[in-house]
Amino acid sequence: WQKFEKKLKKVCQKSYDDIELFMGFERIKKKLQFSHYSLVFTKQSLAEMMKSNSQKKSVIFEEKNERTGYLKILNFSSSKEELSEIFPQIIQKNYKNLIIDLRDNGGGGIEAAFEFAKHIINKSVKVGYFVTNRLNYSGFDAQLFNSLPDKIPKTTIEFINYLKTSKGVILGFHKSDLPVYSGRIYVLTNRHTASTCEPIVYMLKKYKRAIIIGENTAGAMLSATIFDIQGKYKLYMPIADFYTIDGVHLEKKGVSPDIKTESEQALNKALEIILENEN
Repeated sequence: WQKFEKKLKKVCQKSYDDIELFMGFERIKKKLQFSHYSLVFTKQSLAEMMKSNSQKKSVIFEEKNERTGYLKILNFSSSKEELSEIFPQIIQKNYKNLIIDLRDNGGGGIEAAFEFAKHIINKSVKVGYFVTNRLNYSGFDAQLFNSLPDKIPKTTIEFINYLKTSKGVILGFHKSDLPVYSGRIYVLTNRHTASTCEPIVYMLKKYKRAIIIGENTAGAMLSATIFDIQGKYKLYMPIADFYTIDGVHLEKKGVSPDIKTESEQALNKALEIILENEN
């Protein structure tokens, strides 16, 4: 960290504009041992940024054939409404196979993640522990972590504000009363499948709810938010670490696929497996 600080001061002294400052920051931060740390240039607040993102299309659906649907989720930041609309249609069509493409999905918030989960998970589950620097811990400690409160926040901003002032939280998912997709699920991942995606992929793999195909996920699983520095300059940085409910630390580790293949071949591999199963 001390080396990073010295290098950052030099970058600030030598940068002539925001682009040089940003590029220098991104270059030297790579040696830090954690993710979710970036320099941001915007006058928007976090709420305004999330609202702006919500106007962008985040979900793409295709019917590969009458038995197989393909759902591409670009992010979990702005996809809640789209997922709430498309999943009932998928369930009504009664596809035998559903390919969920999370390649290059960098994550997002809890609203879209919970919307996704309630259409494919038919039971309540504890997802994991978010722990902050207010908690005195060193590595996974089940007894200590289980003393944290259970909390299911309604919004990402509410969740972030809670983490800023607490020791941490046990994050769970409560089964909804909505219909749940019951067919076979194939999830596509690559090295850019990150953050919010990773506990989802981990839980689907752990409970054998889906076959994971592709590459190891990014290993970038921290809770982070934006802090104002000065004027348009903001810092995106972590406020909580994350462990799965069975103690796996996903940061810098990620989730390995059930079937390993290059990112570009993951969809073809899923379709190949589906065809083999049907024959």
